[in-house]
Amino acid sequence: MVVNMRSIAIAAAVISGFSAAQNLKATCSNPVIAYQASGEFGPNPVSGSDTLKLAGEPFSITLYACEGLVPTKTAPDYSVYYPIELKGQVKSSLLVQPYNISAKTAFILEVPPTGLDSAQLQGYVTVEGRSIYIKGDLALPAGTLTSQSIAPFAKVAIVTAKSEFIYSEISPAWAASTAYAANAEIMDPSGNTQEVIVAGTSGATAPVWNETLNGTTNDGTVVWTGKGTLSTSLSVIGNAAGNVYTPPDVKAGDMLQR
Repeated sequence: MVVNMRSIAIAAAVISGFSAAQNLKATCSNPVIAYQASGEFGPNPVSGSDTLKLAGEPFSITLYACEGLVPTKTAPDYSVYYPIELKGQVKSSLLVQPYNISAKTAFILEVPPTGLDSAQLQGYVTVEGRSIYIKGDLALPAGTLTSQSIAPFAKVAIVTAKSEFIYSEISPAWAASTAYAANAEIMDPSGNTQEVIVAGTSGATAPVWNETLNGTTNDGTVVWTGKGTLSTSLSVIGNAAGNVYTPPDVKAGDMLQR
């Protein structure tokens, strides 16, 4: 099953999820389900250049959803829910400290007639000022999900051979009559990245883009080269579970301070 939804996050350790779950708990009359996944990304990228250096690094994510939530889209074997709150942090070998993540995601639960179940998320996050599109597809043993509805499930091992995490950096759109420096990048209307190989000023109207990999496009005094769709795929190793969220006990001292 392929759900084409470019309207939506990354994998990571759950640190900042308390307030998100509490806010949802206040507005949800049913139990809040915390979908959790943790483990590590595969040591080597499956495809693409791992510019964020996530390969071999640990992750842990939590998505919070109200049980009984009505899906935004349904099909015979899957349901889509949006927006779903994701909280966590990503560990990269480029960073000394983990990077906190907060995003609204699309969440897809798939229960096919045969084969593996799956839980997917799709979204956009901002990392160090850069917009990143992410998609996670966690394959789960058949029978893990009892339905396509928001509901708890027992902890299971992720089926690594059928799971993947994909991310791609989103470049800005082309702009007319704009000065572009060498190595600057834009995303053309087809979703391909174009990189400046000769600096200059773009034309008054958009050029006809050469979509061929490494093909060139003349644009005013700028020359671009096509880099295609830049995305990275990583394997996923670890466990997943859906638990009923239980708020932490409030200490007496905390109540006195309120």
